Amino acid sequence: MDFKNYTVEDFLNDPEFIKWVMQPESDVFFFWENWLIKNPEKLEDVQKAKEIILALKNREYHWERERKKDVWNKIKYVNDVYDNTQKEKRSFCKNFDDSRILSNKASFFKSFGGKVIKWAAVILLLFLSYIFFVDKVNDNGPQFIAEKTILLKKLTSKGQKLKIFLPDGSTVYMNSNSSISYSINFKSNIREIKLTGEAFFEVAKDSLKPFVVISDDLLITALGTSFNVKALADEQNISISLLTGKVAVQKKNTIESALLLNPNEAALLNREDGALQRKEFNYEEDILWTKGILYLKQIPITEAFLKLELWYGVTFEIENLPKKTLLVTGTFDNEYLENVLQSLSHTASFKYNIQNGKIMVSFKI
Repeated sequence: MDFKNYTVEDFLNDPEFIKWVMQPESDVFFFWENWLIKNPEKLEDVQKAKEIILALKNREYHWERERKKDVWNKIKYVNDVYDNTQKEKRSFCKNFDDSRILSNKASFFKSFGGKVIKWAAVILLLFLSYIFFVDKVNDNGPQFIAEKTILLKKLTSKGQKLKIFLPDGSTVYMNSNSSISYSINFKSNIREIKLTGEAFFEVAKDSLKPFVVISDDLLITALGTSFNVKALADEQNISISLLTGKVAVQKKNTIESALLLNPNEAALLNREDGALQRKEFNYEEDILWTKGILYLKQIPITEAFLKLELWYGVTFEIENLPKKTLLVTGTFDNEYLENVLQSLSHTASFKYNIQNGKIMVSFKI
């Protein structure tokens, strides 16, 4: 079916669309989210239809009563400001015995009090204008106002990890040597994050705003989900590992169907040939880093040194590296660097010396 010609009324009469709005974690979620990403020109119609469906769902909620309550609270605040000013005026005047000075001061406060009343009237008028505007929005449908987008960028260096709280309540755990950028207020209809490096996301639920991570040539769309994205610049592959919820993984600027992941599934994009496929989910390799656990399993010692450089923010200088590939294995739970080196040195037979963040490694001949 060609949804591109759908009007707001058509969306309101489509059972699958209604299901998407009312049950955002249903099986139709990824279809509509990906369709919307590909057809941004229909965003306004979709948003209007969503608002109508949700308004009908919550029609028993008395918005008018809440707005009146808000107005009276603001009016009370203005009155309190004026009353406090009058009390200060009377207290001030009592401290002067001279009638002429008292008269002058009273005149001053009379003038000042009049200005306060005028300002209170202006503020009250602004409040009432605001409520009138809200009423107009409710009567005529939602209004979309273009706002200047302010982007925030967070960076981690080698040896640094960072926990970020996003404006929507989501949490991002950034691995070392990584960066993310996002809107300061998430006011758009899509919560968009751009990632370089590696990060683990715990996504807050919001059925009206899909959470999209963009990394290289990949779009990862999620809702109420926790997943890891590893897109290191010096590695050939990008991997996405899903811990909870569901995500859709799709290459940018293509018409290919998204790869849907269920919990404990993973996806792999080969940067060289562009192939996107499922891969084995490995909790130890993909997730343990978020708990401060360094996991090495049968990897070459040179690769282990690279991981240690990122993990601890150090550099290695190696002498007498054997031609034969040395494989190492180990799990290190928040260990000091020296403890890790001591363990690996027994396995790979090397000596080491730590000087000002530089590790001199010499293998035994």
